[in-house]
Amino acid sequence: MYTGYWSHYGHQPPNCHHVYPAMLVAREIDADAATPSKEGLVGGARPVFLSLEYLVEAGAASPAVKVTTAAAGSSATWSDDTPAEGYTVRQAVLSAAPGTKVTLAVNNAIARLRWCELVCC
Repeated sequence: MYTGYWSHYGHQPPNCHHVYPAMLVAREIDADAATPSKEGLVGGARPVFLSLEYLVEAGAASPAVKVTTAAAGSSATWSDDTPAEGYTVRQAVLSAAPGTKVTLAVNNAIARLRWCELVCC
């Protein structure tokens, strides 16, 4: 999904030629009861912050939401093992560099993990 051009004012990201503009691209992965775990890849020219939205229905048994990042032999995890019923938004739960694999996992919840990548065009 295209979200706009990066205003570089003479400072292009690495590996971008000055003739071609950089573009900000929104990325997301979703998980729910039918697909309780989903993987994605962070790309682009800059590190990103991962934002998370999730919904727990009333009466859900043992709901949980977990985000894991893995790159260069290391990993990081953010989780909510006792999420409240209703809709929750968490901004910048983790950061990730280009080349990082991200995994979103849920139990009795619906979740969406989002981030924006800076890419050269």
